[in-house]
Amino acid sequence: FGVAGGDMPYAIAMMPELTQDEVTVLNYRTSLKCFTCVDSFSTIMNAMSAVRALIDGNNGSSASDSGQSHALIQDPTIITLLQLFHVLLIAGPICGYIGATRLNRNLVMVYLVFCFIKTFFEGLLAILTPYLWSILVAIIQIWVTRIVYSFWSALGRLTPDRLQQLLDPTAIGGFAPRAVYW
Repeated sequence: FGVAGGDMPYAIAMMPELTQDEVTVLNYRTSLKCFTCVDSFSTIMNAMSAVRALIDGNNGSSASDSGQSHALIQDPTIITLLQLFHVLLIAGPICGYIGATRLNRNLVMVYLVFCFIKTFFEGLLAILTPYLWSILVAIIQIWVTRIVYSFWSALGRLTPDRLQQLLDPTAIGGFAPRAVYW
């Protein structure tokens, strides 16, 4: 009777049972942080090129030797507005990273809106240009947006108290979150 023949009762460890939504949140949390880092880098690079074009006075209309432009958009005002809009988009990945870290659904929503906007532009680029690379990037962006949406939805199905508990590694027992990309 007891532990090692003594009079002490057996020690029982209770492992909390995680729901599917909790597992989704814990696994996609790591994935979202990776996606936001990649999106931050690509958005900063695009924003830097947009700012450079504004400073240099080159609104993206590269003229050929014959004087004709091959740009998809030729109106300088629209090009300038798109460039400024690109600079503002950096808020999406930043909010997404903080939202994934804190399990904050509102901040993840900002990143989700960013993903929808980026998906729209990548899809438009894939339709307007004949490049395989544009099509692949658009497909990957659709896939990322689906994962962000799944994470955002799972966050909404959990109570704020449970989300706070999930932030504590001791509250999830022996569960080891992993980056999931599907």
